[in-house]
Amino acid sequence: MASLTKPLAHSIELADAELTKSSFDHHEVRLDSAEDAADAALQKRVTRKIDLRLLPLLITIYTLTFLDRVNIGNARLWNMEKDLGMKGLDFNICVLGRPH
Repeated sequence: MASLTKPLAHSIELADAELTKSSFDHHEVRLDSAEDAADAALQKRVTRKIDLRLLPLLITIYTLTFLDRVNIGNARLWNMEKDLGMKGLDFNICVLGRPH
């Protein structure tokens, strides 16, 4: 068993060494800390603006769809089918929009 694990471990070490060597061969482009700070501030402002504009709309839409689902279930429990003269699959067709 030891003979099988040693060549595998050796090949993994070689692969790691080559990866480490090749990653240092390339020149890295570093931005000044002022540019990094400006980019971070810009990203924070843009993210905040998107959040302030989209989240209220998405929360409202989610709330309305939840209320719609709850209300149709409650309407069925409170004899909507009987009041409207529905029979068989009429309620399912009404909710889903097409017969199955």
